[in-house]
Amino acid sequence: MSDPWDIFEALVSRAQLENPSATDIADRVLLSLRKKQEIISRPILVFSLVSVCSAVAAIVFAFRTYDLATDPLLFLFNPGALLGL
Repeated sequence: MSDPWDIFEALVSRAQLENPSATDIADRVLLSLRKKQEIISRPILVFSLVSVCSAVAAIVFAFRTYDLATDPLLFLFNPGALLGL
């Protein structure tokens, strides 16, 4: 039985003798996979939302302080610029 085809035929004959189980578990397996996927994706969603919010805050802060960084004499004429007024 060194021939691969003979080995395959022996496996086929053994598989045909076995009776399949009466319980169909495909629906339960798919449901469990769906639940696991939701659990995995929620932390990623939360971290991505936090990342986007912090990036927006950094951009807003950068645009508001750009004038302060480019014009050091701004405080002499407009002291409210320090407070963002």
